Amino acid sequence: MSSIVVTVHSTAVDTSAHVAIPVSPLIHVDYFSSKTFGEWLSSKKNAFHFKNANHTYKINDVVVLVLDKRCVVGVAVIGGACRPATHDDETIYTGDDSQYNAYVMPLKACRLLPEPFPFEEIRHFCGIPEADTTSTNIWKGRPGRGVLYYGAAGAPSLYVERYKMLVRSWMP
Repeated sequence: MSSIVVTVHSTAVDTSAHVAIPVSPLIHVDYFSSKTFGEWLSSKKNAFHFKNANHTYKINDVVVLVLDKRCVVGVAVIGGACRPATHDDETIYTGDDSQYNAYVMPLKACRLLPEPFPFEEIRHFCGIPEADTTSTNIWKGRPGRGVLYYGAAGAPSLYVERYKMLVRSWMP
């Protein structure tokens, strides 16, 4: 199995103080390719950028950052509503991905993990059997972004609760 090497050296977002968030925030999972993550890492890391208005993320929601559908690389807390980008906003993405510069959603805080946390370790931590075929975005890469789920959307799950505990340990 090949490995992903990510080195993070950044102080752009203040991570010195814990950010107040709801006790049970809504957790989303969002995906970066190696290219888009690299470009985002080179930015101020104070906002997410989208090609269309994003109405699924609300203020104080938590977003788990996934790299190449294989590992978690960080956690962010949404700090404001999505709005069209202006000339004052940082342009982050290039080439075909420049379409993602159209809308901006401010972040309240962001914490990049010291090293990527592989999906396989997440599966082990949550206690999900290796042969499990249940539809989920806990430890399986899914296209796009979505609310955290395991099986039927909104169905209670011990695995989701364990994942939430893991995410809380990563919070900024």
